[in-house]
Amino acid sequence: MHLVLVRHGEVDSSYSGVFYGGAEVPLSPQGKREAQAAGRFFQAQTPLAIFSSPLSRARYGAACVLGSCKMEGAVRLEDGLREIDRGRWAGLSPESLLAQYPDDLASHQADPWHWREHGGESLLDLKLRVLQVRDGILQEFGHASGLVVLVAHMFPLRAICAEVLGMDVDQWNQLVIPTGSLCWIDYAKPKPDLVFWGKRPAELAKFRFPQFS
Repeated sequence: MHLVLVRHGEVDSSYSGVFYGGAEVPLSPQGKREAQAAGRFFQAQTPLAIFSSPLSRARYGAACVLGSCKMEGAVRLEDGLREIDRGRWAGLSPESLLAQYPDDLASHQADPWHWREHGGESLLDLKLRVLQVRDGILQEFGHASGLVVLVAHMFPLRAICAEVLGMDVDQWNQLVIPTGSLCWIDYAKPKPDLVFWGKRPAELAKFRFPQFS
């Protein structure tokens, strides 16, 4: 099985520079175009399944994939694919956060793996729930020949890619995954292989899909 990860499109500019995490935020017009382009990447393909975060910005991207590919059926929503819960940070800019909760950022940076005093999630919390979904997909489709598409957010996609690469949490920032971009993991090999990450469809114009039996 090959797992293709898709990040949702750009969000509305009114949310630029603020923490929003797992809150509902709308896509910008550019974000919708990014999602549509990502969807067209799967033209003529028949995925085994399409999974999505339940947040609307990801569901739109998943609908674009479904509308472009040849798969019959519905997108499967998984709550475990939501973006990280930012707790009391949601809606705040870094400047507002420092003014209201002056110790939060330093405490988070000192132990991002476990710190959750903002009432949201730690990165470990996020990783565990995301990989639980990933493990379920592998259990269901791991021995199948074909591709599964998963549409979600930056931190869930980083968690999946970082696990394949054996990255520690302090290395996650090295995984640049822009909005509307794709990552490809080959789970058919004895050792999973992150074929590429953070590639927008225009960068994949010469990419050729494997021949699935």
